[in-house]
Amino acid sequence: MTAVPSKITSAAIRTRIVDTFRRDLVGPSANDLDLARERLSDNASPWYMTGFLAPAEDEAALGGAEPEPDDLSLVEETETTLEEPDPVEASGAAADREEPETPNTRRRFLPSSVGLTVLLPPDVRTIEAVVTWGDYRTEPPLPESVLIGESEPEVLDESGKPKRAKRQPVQWVRVPKKRRVSLAVPEAGRGSPVTVPESAAEQIRRGGLTLEAHARLFEYELPDGSREQVRALTVFFTNGRRTVQRFYADAAYAFQARLELVCPEGFRARRDLSGARASDPDLRLADLHYRDLCEWGVGRNAAAAWPEGETPVTRVWTDPLPTAEVERVAPNEDKAIRDAVTFGMEDLAAAAAAGPSALAVALSALPDLYADWIANHQRPLLTELPKRRRETADRLLAEMDTARDRIAAGIALVETNELARVAFRMMNDAVAQAARQREAQKREDRDPRG
Repeated sequence: MTAVPSKITSAAIRTRIVDTFRRDLVGPSANDLDLARERLSDNASPWYMTGFLAPAEDEAALGGAEPEPDDLSLVEETETTLEEPDPVEASGAAADREEPETPNTRRRFLPSSVGLTVLLPPDVRTIEAVVTWGDYRTEPPLPESVLIGESEPEVLDESGKPKRAKRQPVQWVRVPKKRRVSLAVPEAGRGSPVTVPESAAEQIRRGGLTLEAHARLFEYELPDGSREQVRALTVFFTNGRRTVQRFYADAAYAFQARLELVCPEGFRARRDLSGARASDPDLRLADLHYRDLCEWGVGRNAAAAWPEGETPVTRVWTDPLPTAEVERVAPNEDKAIRDAVTFGMEDLAAAAAAGPSALAVALSALPDLYADWIANHQRPLLTELPKRRRETADRLLAEMDTARDRIAAGIALVETNELARVAFRMMNDAVAQAARQREAQKREDRDPRG
């Protein structure tokens, strides 16, 4: 689990919350040494709601054939998934007179595979797959015959119906697993499935986990008119274990399943080119704004993640609980700008009350500073662009120039027009007062004395 830093910040608190949520929802990761071999008093599946793989042949879990109505192995699961009766009808007189309807059960569709799609250089013929997961075995160990439901002959009750078998109380102990597999990249189409070595369940020594690859070679055009050839590779990590009776289904599951692909030559970037040739101005703006951003993988039944800041990117992995950071936007952090222009609402209101000359001192430098920012920080970034992106950039630069002219005209108006100056002062006073009231409420909320 993430350690608490000596200096607690809001970012550290958020990280700790996400980490705690992941441990509770998905389960232990490779870094959670305190839970690596945890012991649970109940099945793992009620604890961990995602990040696991059920056997691909588990029809009852995956919505295949309907279970038999007398299948006692499904009774307990069905009882926990019954739909609640309507509270209005259940409490009314009509509900007392009507025959109760057969409860509807919600069929569960469980994931049996997780995968990644990446782009490779065309000449890469092999990559490495690193798979990790957690198996949960019963303690004390139960024989395989009990797990698969072949242990004892059927016993009938007085009415001739099968009795529910008594189960031995067990605990569930986690066993962490990690395997490295060299995976051949198919020339085109689907490759042969590869069984992960020693991946059978702890107590059912039949079946195992498999890796299957599918590749396609293609070429596409970049915004600058050049063309790039890549091989799209999709790898699936699948649970091909034998199914067991529902009481002990977790013995065949692979929990905390993670697939990582490693390519020493580096993966190719996956760029979003949907807005490069669009006619919609917003799409073209987004294409320009995010032109340097790209993906290095796409997840299947999970998100994809990769190391930030590494070049080239040689590792991509699945992530069942992805997170994203939003950059902080803080205006006026440049000291030179803060010294040259007044931004405080109360100060601006005071300058407007003092007269045109004071307001000119407070604001007159703003248009030139904005023009310098356009010339020195924006135009140089937007010169070496493909034709269509340059068209979008030229439009934005023209709109910046228009904005600079409007700023200058507005400052001239409040300097020369007394009515405009009074309105400017009243507006700043109102905003400043609202800010003071908001801060006072925050301080009152933080006061432990109430």
